[in-house]
Amino acid sequence: MSIPEDVRRLVIAARKVVFEDPTDAALDELDDAAEAFAERVAWDEEPEDDAAQPSIPMSDMIEMYRGVKDHRKAMRRAFGVACPRCLETARRASATILLPQQRCRVDGYVDPRPELTSEQHQAVEDASQ
Repeated sequence: MSIPEDVRRLVIAARKVVFEDPTDAALDELDDAAEAFAERVAWDEEPEDDAAQPSIPMSDMIEMYRGVKDHRKAMRRAFGVACPRCLETARRASATILLPQQRCRVDGYVDPRPELTSEQHQAVEDASQ
């Protein structure tokens, strides 16, 4: 099964924004990748040209990405710890906040704590609502 290049680019850009730190460069790449779908996906107020092809309105996608971003921030507040190597070496800069099993992009340190469970994720989700 061959995946179209524009879909592949969009999925990779979305994963970088959602599962890694959403830098300006990653958000710009996601915006550029989503632009390829701008003409194919109708807005909420526009009629669907092709009823056989379901699509998610862009406003719903934006809300979904915001929800994922908010969840990630809540997880970092609840379970994040400062990277010990960043604290030792980068005295003027802020240390990277790491979740369990996350790798620091600055110095390569990997947090040794066990992966978070679905119960811990759900507890953070319930607390934020």
